[in-house]
Amino acid sequence: RVLDDIQREYAAYDEARRSAISLYERGLKDEASAALESNHARTQHFWSLFRSFGGLAKADAESRLADAQRNVRWLGRVLVATSIAGALASLLVGFWWARRITKPIYELAVRLESAAERTRIQISPTRGGLDALGDQIAALVTKVEETDAALVEHRQRLVQTEKLSAIGELSAKLAHEILNPLAGMKAALQLMTREGPSESVSSAVLEVATALNREVTRVEGLVRRLVNYSRPLALRIEVVTIEELLRSALEAARRTLDAHAVTVTVKEEAGLPPVEVDPLLIAQVLVNLLTNAAQALAPTGGAVEVAARSVVVLGRREVAIEVADKGPGIPQSVLPNLFKPFFTTKPDGHGLGLALSQNIILEHGGRIAARTLPAEVGGGAAFEIQLPFVR
Repeated sequence: RVLDDIQREYAAYDEARRSAISLYERGLKDEASAALESNHARTQHFWSLFRSFGGLAKADAESRLADAQRNVRWLGRVLVATSIAGALASLLVGFWWARRITKPIYELAVRLESAAERTRIQISPTRGGLDALGDQIAALVTKVEETDAALVEHRQRLVQTEKLSAIGELSAKLAHEILNPLAGMKAALQLMTREGPSESVSSAVLEVATALNREVTRVEGLVRRLVNYSRPLALRIEVVTIEELLRSALEAARRTLDAHAVTVTVKEEAGLPPVEVDPLLIAQVLVNLLTNAAQALAPTGGAVEVAARSVVVLGRREVAIEVADKGPGIPQSVLPNLFKPFFTTKPDGHGLGLALSQNIILEHGGRIAARTLPAEVGGGAAFEIQLPFVR
């Protein structure tokens, strides 16, 4: 019955693991992480089942050995001449049963030790026997979970890289085919609007030319943003403190924040180590998040909170910087598409700000995510970036 329980528990664990991977692939990282955390309890249950199995095996072996010894004593009292043969037979039977039970456990222990060496899992040698075997199984299951999460993350980065490659090829062609004609059109329109109304150019035509000039400028800017987005990033890595990053971002976004009557509160965990990043690019990401938060609070303004704290992701210590506002929040239907190029909910937006921010963070080996804050804490939206500390 214990072996049946082990089989059922493993099937349930494998199904939960596959469900977590599916959540990661659909972009639901928080739900996937919660599923993985809840699955850890099943690992401990594995350990207890293996202990129960070992205890039953040991009790069975001891019971059979005791029976064999009683048989030997009984045979000795009945017939002295056959006592030696009976003792040998009993020992052989006991050895056979013990070998039959302990051999699979020994082979499992050898395989676990080999797997632990290959995956560099450190297990504290405070316990022995089946307890140590259970510890090794628990450590290997945890390693498998961490590896699965890392594979999902690498797969997402690969998809992002493939998208950027395709957009890069398209944008290079568009830049050549569109920008050159646009430059001539823009020059002609500017010349027409500069001369003002005349006998050949009425005020109505001049008004249309002005509107066309604005649209041409907008299209030109969009194409140039697309080219900048798809161009490979040339990182200039420096060792900087979290305080320096936040200060430079707030200074760069100060004019926008003041224009929208937004006040910013900074909460930084004490003793945060420095990070190895391109400070200008990371400041650009933070300025973009602060600008989005200010626009979400328009037209009345409000408060934005920037918090920096230490987190552990896949056994690696990282810094998490969160920018949260008390605006209307992000609809659930929008969240899956939020970081896709050209996706925007703003009437005059181009949909490249968050996509470029994600590209910058991924190039630094980090992550960026968004969520809607619950109503019990005031609502709003929160964007969080995670970056590894200096090793």
